[in-house]
Amino acid sequence: STMKLPTITLPSTSGGFAGLVAQPQSFELPWPGRAKPLDVAFLEVEPERLLDLALSDGRIDPYSASVWPSAYAAATTLLRCLGERNGAVLELGCGVGLPALAATAAGAVDVTVSDHSPLSLELVLHAAAAFQPGRKIHTCEVDLRDRQQQLPPHDYLVAADLMYDDDVAFALGRHVRAQRERGATAILADPGRKGGRFRAAFARGLGEDVHFVEQRLPKRWRADVPSCGVSVLRPAGGRERRLPSREVLARAKAYRRERASA
Repeated sequence: STMKLPTITLPSTSGGFAGLVAQPQSFELPWPGRAKPLDVAFLEVEPERLLDLALSDGRIDPYSASVWPSAYAAATTLLRCLGERNGAVLELGCGVGLPALAATAAGAVDVTVSDHSPLSLELVLHAAAAFQPGRKIHTCEVDLRDRQQQLPPHDYLVAADLMYDDDVAFALGRHVRAQRERGATAILADPGRKGGRFRAAFARGLGEDVHFVEQRLPKRWRADVPSCGVSVLRPAGGRERRLPSREVLARAKAYRRERASA
């Protein structure tokens, strides 16, 4: 952490989370091609308070409001990819949204987050409003197990630590395959739980083997988790989308209008 930031109390517009106190944290992320790192702030909830919330509200994941090592690995990899080519970003299972907030700070064309925990989405939106005023992050609901699920238009699909269950890992692999066929790049960060067993389920959904490169982590985690596996899967058959920013934004807005009217 680098910046000293005040705690934030979620406002009345936060539904059932009004009055909840969130703790700001920040990371300096390596920013390729820039002289200085990118300082990105996000919001966490104290673990004990989060557990209380999860016990009283089945929609809340007790692991979803803390930053995880894989999010750091995904964020640094995403910044490198955005440095090569800007584009629209979709983060699945965002938690506190470190990769999405980093993308927003770096000037990504469009940024959307999704998580089954509504608290996670609130934390990301309030972090963006508090620490990146004037910049916009969008939210959407995504059920990975739904084969008909329509994802918002994106150039980069980010998934950090979503291979924690065979069914979810397989479903993620299926979605990544479909999005790569449409021209998107997938950025995956995974700590290799259960000896990498869930990576095999992901590979079955994807339809091909995946190679992960171990990325060294900061001191915050190094004692317990020295590194995290990262894989960048470029579009299938080299069909990378190279749409102008205006077109990307127009497609994203059309998707949101359609979902709003559904």
